[in-house]
Amino acid sequence: MAEINVSFDPKRRTPGEIVEGTVLLNVPLLELRRYLEVHVKFTGSILVRIGLTTKRTTLFCDIAPIWKHFDLPSSDEHIAKVPFRFTLPSELFPTGLYKNTLDGIGGVGYYIQVTGTRPGTFKPDKHIFCPILVLTSNARGYELSKSLNGPWTGEWKTVEQRKDIRRYFRGGYASAAVAFSLPDIDVLPIHTPVPFTLKVTTFTKPMEYFAAEKGVGTKSSGRSA
Repeated sequence: MAEINVSFDPKRRTPGEIVEGTVLLNVPLLELRRYLEVHVKFTGSILVRIGLTTKRTTLFCDIAPIWKHFDLPSSDEHIAKVPFRFTLPSELFPTGLYKNTLDGIGGVGYYIQVTGTRPGTFKPDKHIFCPILVLTSNARGYELSKSLNGPWTGEWKTVEQRKDIRRYFRGGYASAAVAFSLPDIDVLPIHTPVPFTLKVTTFTKPMEYFAAEKGVGTKSSGRSA
């Protein structure tokens, strides 16, 4: 394996939630390639760019050293597993990228960054970035998400529409009706499957009696799919 790897669950988070993972260190390879230390940075920032002007504002930043050269005792295990654990602040902006038509752009981002540092100009440091998707807390959406993930027991709402159709420019019209039903809720939680039913009913056009006798169709027959 590489000298540094990160095990991290990239699931979406909410303010105040705990973020944790594990850094896997190949100690012999770190020493062979003359790394001085490895640290984990947990940070969030706002980036605004208007024209040629860019400004970054740091919302929070925590840095935790997890390895230094010769710090770990020698053992038969070449791979060291070092856990990290941080807590998101209780009040945060949601992750997002915002643009307008006047050459302006703004973004809010959060991430875990694992860095291995090496001395010398021609020995670049190693960086591993793990972005964190942060959403604002929403009690209503959370409750609906739990309800929708199980069998839905609430009310349903149905939207119906019927249209006349025909194959050619002349002749009688047939018709088709569509009924679309889904849970009667005021919001749709993200990343949540929403059950629905779709019923399509078709009606043949009015036909002469002798055509029906030949099995071509009936005057007001219908079928659903």
